[in-house]
Parts: sequence; structure tokens; C-alpha cells
Amino acid sequence: METTYKHYIRLNDNEDIIKGFSTAFEQSQEGDILINESENLHFRLFPDDEENPLLQNEYGVFLYRYVNGGIVAKTNEEMEAGRKVLEVSTQFQIPILNEKIQNALPYVVMNIVTMLGSTPHVIDNELDSRSVMQLNTTMDDNSMDTFTQFIKILKERDALLTMIRG
Repeated sequence: METTYKHYIRLNDNEDIIKGFSTAFEQSQEGDILINESENLHFRLFPDDEENPLLQNEYGVFLYRYVNGGIVAKTNEEMEAGRKVLEVSTQFQIPILNEKIQNALPYVVMNIVTMLGSTPHVIDNELDSRSVMQLNTTMDDNSMDTFTQFIKILKERDALLTMIRG
């Protein structure tokens, strides 16, 4: 007897499909929509389609909508309009992220220098492996959380800048 899994989609307020999953890995929440049941362990948007398909393009625009009980691929015009909306909202986020980086930078550098006992070696804007290993062994949980948050903000800002530049 084969095990069957339920395949669900999750929508945002615009009826865009923002997530797809099977009950093999996740349980549904209120509002999730059951689209099929099958022996496929991994999510499929359509029964005979690829496993775990992309739901967003390289610009972060969602590829599908849920319309009148069916899954519909967005048109090129809808995709371009979505990209423009994301670009405008992204441009407002970058100054906020830059401010967070500027505010956190002195604290992060002070912690790194204190923990290493010297200025870290930097190669191509990244800490060398010796400095990273030394940091990993000397950082307490609070400092590691701060450092991780700082790196996350840097990566988020860089991803937004990359998206805008296309």
C-alpha cells in the first residue's frame, strides 16, 4: 500500500502562490489550499510536473496566481509590473539597511578586535579562515547573534542592490 501525501499551496493577499509543500515535510495551516494528493513525496504544482518548482523568478516576483480555483501562470506584463513594484519598494529599503549597518559596524568591529586580540586579517572583504576559526572559538552566544545579524543585514542589502542593478 502506497503512502499518499497532500500537496498544498499558500497565497498572499494578491492571490500569488508564495509557497508550495507536501505533508511529507510540513503540515498545513489555516488558509492553505489543497491542490492534490499523490504518492509524490516532494511538492508538485501540477501532478506530472517537476518536483519543488520555482515559485519566484530571479527578481523575486511570484510566477503563479490562484484564480477561480485554478493555478495560472502570470503573463509577461504581470511579471514586469511586479518587478517594478519590487524595485520601488527595494529602493526605499536600502537607505534603512545602510543606516543599520553604519549603526552596528563600530560595535561589531570592537567585538571582533576584542575577541581576536588584534585586527582581523581581511581578504576580498571577508575574514580569512584563521580569523573566522578564532572568532568561532571565542565568541559567546550574544556576540555571535550580533555578528550573525550584522552579516544578514549586509547580505540583504547586497541582494537588493544586485536585484536593482539587474
